[in-house]
Amino acid sequence: GLQTDSVDAPSDALEVNMLIQTQAKILQSDSLALRVIEDLRLEQTEDYRAKWSPIGWVFGLFSPQGAPDPRGASLENSPHRRMRVLGIFHRKLTVKPVAGTRLIDVEYLSPDPQLAAAVVNHLLQGLIEKGFQAHYDATMQASSWLSSQLGDLRAKTQELQAKVVTLQQESGVFAMGEVDRDGKDQVYSPTLEKLQM
Repeated sequence: GLQTDSVDAPSDALEVNMLIQTQAKILQSDSLALRVIEDLRLEQTEDYRAKWSPIGWVFGLFSPQGAPDPRGASLENSPHRRMRVLGIFHRKLTVKPVAGTRLIDVEYLSPDPQLAAAVVNHLLQGLIEKGFQAHYDATMQASSWLSSQLGDLRAKTQELQAKVVTLQQESGVFAMGEVDRDGKDQVYSPTLEKLQM
């Protein structure tokens, strides 16, 4: 069960359902699957080794193959191998939201129970990390936007302060930095001082 107890947690049933469906799709995504396959080295297990099949061999003769995968290339740079491995992974993986709950049932079929548990745990850890990364990215984007807004405000403030100084110099009226009983700024004017004298 994946629960979110944060401030931005969904408030109605439709939002909860959308969140659960989104998390289920992330658990079934190729990017998360590839990460689990590489981290747990699933390609070296017996289930992922290529097996020769006469039917597959015949179909291979008649289907266009395209350029072969480079020898010794990583899974990321080997499209045929990647598609084969992802196909095996997705056939073994079952992700089902449990109706009427906030639970997602995640199953991985393997003759090795420890490997099956490790795959499910790795998938869920990847989902949690994706959520944290999404929140972090959103926070950084908001922070960047606020910083740019703050910079604009700072520039406008400096521009306005420069205008105030120019007006004070032209008019001969200067603020004293104090306020009177009414909350108004106290000002000094040499011209007004001469008139009073």
